[in-house]
Amino acid sequence: MDIKWIGHACFQLRGRDVSIVTDPFSSETGLNLPVLTADVLTISHNHFDHNYTAGVTAAITFDTPGEFEFKGARIRGIRTFHDESGGAERGGNIMFLFVIDGLSVLHCGDLGHLPDDALIDTLGDIDVLLLPVGGKYTLPVEAAVEFVRQVEPKIVVPMHFAIPGLKIDIAGAEQFIHQLGATARRLSTLSINKATLPEEGTVVDILEPVALGTPVS
Repeated sequence: MDIKWIGHACFQLRGRDVSIVTDPFSSETGLNLPVLTADVLTISHNHFDHNYTAGVTAAITFDTPGEFEFKGARIRGIRTFHDESGGAERGGNIMFLFVIDGLSVLHCGDLGHLPDDALIDTLGDIDVLLLPVGGKYTLPVEAAVEFVRQVEPKIVVPMHFAIPGLKIDIAGAEQFIHQLGATARRLSTLSINKATLPEEGTVVDILEPVALGTPVS
């Protein structure tokens, strides 16, 4: 499977038989969304930086909790919240758990709270965790680090943090990486299969965003 970071919370996942795009953003973010096509589009919540469905040509869109299957991919939408107040501040959020080519990928959307142990137990073994680390509108950095330690993924790919051109006031990924005590690899594309997953511990991979706006001066 190949994973590309388009930018913000938008990724393109390509398996042998299926392609998935997550959380496309509008130009209001300051980033330029490229032309994208996919078999499946997922939307974690209806904010402008996550729900620009007009920017993606997809066969089917999932934007609700539930269990789905499409072209061999198993997809589970998990109801969570965008804040620590049960959605009272910023509404709901859906984490999407994908199983593609035998690999499990959890896209957290704008997760704003630590899920309880009962929910975490239902996730099973996570190979790749796509995690917001910029804080402010999502998990605080300390909570993001704690979530990694609870889930114990093979690979963490930070998302939803400050990059050139982004007009949303969030932090960079540096504090998260520091508090996790990790050394990050920098990649343009994450290409993985079961044989190439890390054998021990958790690896942090920073992907190069495809969509960059004009840097804010």
